Amino acid sequence: MDGEATHEELDARAAGVAERVVAWRRHLHRHPELSNREVNTARLVADHLRGLGLDEVRTGIAGHGVVGVLRGG
Repeated sequence: MDGEATHEELDARAAGVAERVVAWRRHLHRHPELSNREVNTARLVADHLRGLGLDEVRTGIAGHGVVGVLRGG
């Protein structure tokens, strides 16, 4: 696959998830949480990462932090 095809594929995939990402952003802005008390935000992010099929999702990092692990082969 050449570089141009790669860019076109990436643009198409990004367009395919844009509506969902905007919905997540709007949800987070409608339901703000205080700094260092982002319980629901952390849960939302972790759930979405699991839904994407990441190899591992770690929660509780330095409080309410979330880490998604995607291993390559």
